Amino acid sequence: MYFLVSNKIMKFIKNIQYVLTILLIFFYAPVYGGDVQRLTVSAVGDIMCHDSQLAAALNRKTKQYDFKPMFHSIMPLLQQADLNIGNLETTLPGKEYKGYPQFGSPDSLAQAIKDAGFHILTTANNHSMDRGTAGLQRTLDILDKNKILYTGTYRSPAERMQRPFLTIEKNGIQLVLLNYTYGTNGIAVPRDVVVNLMQEELIRDDIAQARATNPDFTIVSYHFGNEYERLPSEEQKKFVNLAFAEGADVVIGSHPHVVQPYEIKRITDRYGVERDRLVMYSLGNFISGQTKPYTMGGLLLYFTLEKDKTGHRIKDVRHQQVFTVRPPGSFSLQPMPQLFDTALFKKLPAAKQTEIKDYYQDVEKHLLPSVRMAATFRSSAPATE
Repeated sequence: MYFLVSNKIMKFIKNIQYVLTILLIFFYAPVYGGDVQRLTVSAVGDIMCHDSQLAAALNRKTKQYDFKPMFHSIMPLLQQADLNIGNLETTLPGKEYKGYPQFGSPDSLAQAIKDAGFHILTTANNHSMDRGTAGLQRTLDILDKNKILYTGTYRSPAERMQRPFLTIEKNGIQLVLLNYTYGTNGIAVPRDVVVNLMQEELIRDDIAQARATNPDFTIVSYHFGNEYERLPSEEQKKFVNLAFAEGADVVIGSHPHVVQPYEIKRITDRYGVERDRLVMYSLGNFISGQTKPYTMGGLLLYFTLEKDKTGHRIKDVRHQQVFTVRPPGSFSLQPMPQLFDTALFKKLPAAKQTEIKDYYQDVEKHLLPSVRMAATFRSSAPATE
């Protein structure tokens, strides 16, 4: 009789446990991965085109430019993300191709960028007006032709009023991207075109408009900072804090041409929303002809935007170094440290090999606090209002 009663009690307890388990799964499934939307983004720095790159891309017989081989080795890196963003720091004027100081590149550069895997380019930077109104407008025409999305510059004030920011919907996540530059190298911007400048009131108004569309995440891209400085300036920090206070989730930086650190901060914006927010002060050069210290490399910064019923969060922040190798007469953008095992690297002079390895280790050391922060920040904490 005792064992019979005990068995009945045990069955009753197991039934209760089963019901409680079902209820827990139903109510808390999002915490364990149910109904989760994720979007992995990669961002890179300045895509430039100096005279040395033009010379390397030119086929002397056909007089055509082919930039695709320069990007071949980094295509697998871009395939790791759902959305790839770069900064186009040149124009596409259709003629008179030239590098610094007033950049103008062949249309085939846009095709190579597209084929490499880029989805979006920011176009507001200090070289936006290098080829005047016609150059700015034609650049956007060629990006349209290649089905590359963009933001930061506009063919007309009416176009900006219609689309002051870029909206992207992918993987069940809606995000907006805004782009601004500190200036245009002293070249006046005529009234018939628009280059987004870093004006506090404009940034506040734009982010407010973007917020009114109820996006899941907001990304602000700034072209700012002091060239060749490896740490962010107070001005950079000021504009990053402005974007976060207004509700931005991620700030991406370009212009210094060298890598600066990234940070994750738990910040409450002026609307009372507390979230982890990510800033990459400078991604460095993605590809360029520059040779000053630390300018021959840059980063791909990966981060995952995630939402579920518990809230929104940024996860899995990591970086990948890239380096522009320049064998005689060519350019090759390479991932590091993968580069060190290639035949291309082993053909380089021993001194050059040492120089590149030292650069890689120096940048990794420079970013060590960023890596530690990314590994420990509260990525699972949802936003609170």
